[in-house]
Amino acid sequence: MPISDVLKPQTPVAIYNRYSSHKQESGMSIEMQMQAAQKIITEYELRLTNTYQDEKKPGYKTHFTRRKGMMELLKDARTGVFKAVITLCSDRVSRDVVQFISIIEILDQCGIQLIYSMPGMTQPFEQDIVSEMISYANAMHESERTSARVREAMKNKVDKGEWVGGSLPFGYQLNIKTGAIEILPLAAEIVKDVYQKYIRGFSFQSIANSVAPGHSPTGRWTRWQIEGIIKNPFYAGYLTWNKRLDRSNSAWRNPADWMMVESKYIPKIIDKKTWDIAQGVLLRKKTSRISSKHYSSPNILKGLLYCSCGQMLLPKDNRSKSILKGGTEKVYGKSYIQMP
Repeated sequence: MPISDVLKPQTPVAIYNRYSSHKQESGMSIEMQMQAAQKIITEYELRLTNTYQDEKKPGYKTHFTRRKGMMELLKDARTGVFKAVITLCSDRVSRDVVQFISIIEILDQCGIQLIYSMPGMTQPFEQDIVSEMISYANAMHESERTSARVREAMKNKVDKGEWVGGSLPFGYQLNIKTGAIEILPLAAEIVKDVYQKYIRGFSFQSIANSVAPGHSPTGRWTRWQIEGIIKNPFYAGYLTWNKRLDRSNSAWRNPADWMMVESKYIPKIIDKKTWDIAQGVLLRKKTSRISSKHYSSPNILKGLLYCSCGQMLLPKDNRSKSILKGGTEKVYGKSYIQMP
C-alpha cells in the first residue's frame, strides 16, 4: 500500500533513529537514518513534530523500556501529537521479536502508523502481523549474515596480525601521515609502572591512587582503567579476538580462550613475559579466597615472616601522601616490618 494512501499532506509525523553497533554499516548511521526519514517527509509533504533517538545501546541487549528515546516516543504517542513514526527498518525498532511485537501493539492501540524509510522498503507497516513477522524474520536473518561476515573479516585480519581499527589504548597514537602506530613516551612509562606495581602485589585501586591524575585519559584514574591496561595484550604487541562473551560488553572469556596473534605493526611497551606474569597474578587473585587487601603493600608479607625467636613479624605503614601543585603526588614516611 503506497504511503500516499495512508498519510495525507501535512500529517504530523515523528522520526525514530537508533545507533547501529555495526561500525561497518555506514548505511545505519544516525545521519543516514535522519536523511532517509527527511526524504520521506519532503516527498509526501508530511509535517515533522518530534524526533527521538537512542544511541550506543544495541537493541538485542537493552530492553526497549530502558531506551530513553523509545520510551519518550511511546509516551507521546498516547497524546496524539503525531499520526505516524518514520524509522529506517524493523531492526531499528528492536532486534528482539517479542519486544518488536510489543512496541507495534502499543503504536497500533494509539492509532500510530509505522513507516520504513529504507530505500526499497518505503511503505507503511503491514497491518497483518503474520506478514510483518515474515518480513521481520528475513531482515533479522540478513542482519545476522552481515554480522557473521564482519566477524569473519575481522578474524582474518587478526590472523594476519593486522590492526582492525578502533581507539588505540592509552600510551599509543596513530601517525596520520604514515598510518603507523606510535608509542607516547610519557604514557608508556606509566603503563610500565602499572604492570610492575601489579606484579609486586598492588591492587587496581591502589595503583589508580598512585598515578598522577593529570595523566589519566579521563582526568582521574579509576580501578577499571588500570584493570583494562593489565588485561590488554596490545601492550605486548599482540592483537586479540574472541575476548568477550557473545553479545556482551562486560563479560570476558578466560584468556586461554582468546585468539592472540603477534603483530609487526604494534610497537611493544612491555614484553610478553611481563604480560603473562601479570595475567598469572590476576588469575591467582580471582581464584584465591584471600581478601584483596592482603595483596596491597605492605600487607603482602603479612603472616609469612617470623623472627628467629619465633614471633611473627607484622607490617607497619607510616606513610602519608599529598598532592602537590601540578597534580604530582608525594609520599612521606615509609613502611616496614616490626615485632608486635
